[in-house]
Amino acid sequence: MIAEQHWLMIRSGISLCVAQMRLWQAFRSITTVAAVICVTETPLCASTEEDPDSRQNIVLILADDLGRGDVGCYGADLLETPRIDRLAAEGLRFTDAYAMPVCSPSRAALLTGRHAARLRMTIWSEGSLSGPKNRRLLQAESLHDLPHEEVTLAELLQSAGYLTASIGKWHLGDADHFPETQGFDINIGGTHWGAPHTFFHPYRGRGRFGPEMRYVPHLEFGQPG
Repeated sequence: MIAEQHWLMIRSGISLCVAQMRLWQAFRSITTVAAVICVTETPLCASTEEDPDSRQNIVLILADDLGRGDVGCYGADLLETPRIDRLAAEGLRFTDAYAMPVCSPSRAALLTGRHAARLRMTIWSEGSLSGPKNRRLLQAESLHDLPHEEVTLAELLQSAGYLTASIGKWHLGDADHFPETQGFDINIGGTHWGAPHTFFHPYRGRGRFGPEMRYVPHLEFGQPG
């Protein structure tokens, strides 16, 4: 309900600055951050209104399987993360949070501000289609696609005059539910799968799923080499 109230507030005309602050408060329960909504220092994120410098560029990064204890600013000493540590030192760190243990539900919750259980997306996309049926504890039925009727942060930014881009992993549905249908003007790399079969030229997937299932969108096909 908190996130849904924020959508109503934004639509009612509260200034974008205040709305962004409150949206962030609604989203603060998500700590693992693959969709990059905008890229700074490029025209991609500039407002399409008369004064493109009137509002800030926004970069939102979702890193799958990155734990709180994996970065230096939270006490990790195995890996060195100086850039993240600098961001933390100059910004705001959260100490209390909730996150889903797998990727698709985390991404869906972050984009919509709704708990994954309310979205009925509690496991990664392929997991909603199949899986062992003889487990003692059966998993709950989960949607395969993020419903179009859900309002995403990208759609709100579009309505405020921003150009938006999703770069990297999507994993929230088939081609009819790709980022372009959820408020993103540009989609690079986002597919039905959790990852393309290969990131190397010519970027076509190989294997039993067929070449069209795991290709990288909007990267030109060609001959290897």
